[in-house]
Amino acid sequence: MRQFGYEWVIPAPVDTFVDLHKLDRCGKPIEDWSLRHARYMAIWHRRAKLVVIGTPTFVPSVSADYMRWYYSIMQVFVSPSFRLPTHHNQPSSMALHLTTQALQHIHERATATVSETHDVDTYHQVLTGIASLCSDVLGRVDYGHLIHMTPA
Repeated sequence: MRQFGYEWVIPAPVDTFVDLHKLDRCGKPIEDWSLRHARYMAIWHRRAKLVVIGTPTFVPSVSADYMRWYYSIMQVFVSPSFRLPTHHNQPSSMALHLTTQALQHIHERATATVSETHDVDTYHQVLTGIASLCSDVLGRVDYGHLIHMTPA
């Protein structure tokens, strides 16, 4: 629930309706699906009463209890590790996208420069561009504080 500004809490168990996922319409042209799915439709119609309410938080943090619970249910799917990770925010998909694009661009520029030229001025120009690209991307993904500018 962190994406909505709420504390992470261990959720109450819910029915995932395993039987519903096994259904298909093959060979059942006269089945009355509104009757067959009445139970699920009733839940859908009272969905406004089933909204999870949480405690707002302004500091992203996770309790050790929550992480133990999370790893107990997700370990098989997410990671074979038995250690709890250090607490830090997971990057957004946009941050990851910008970072990977920048790394690809850095790799292409560095590879092309090394293979095509031996001119010191060209190396300096390319490295200056790479440093600028790194600063720009780190700023866009809210990690600009990692750049320590030294006086020229």
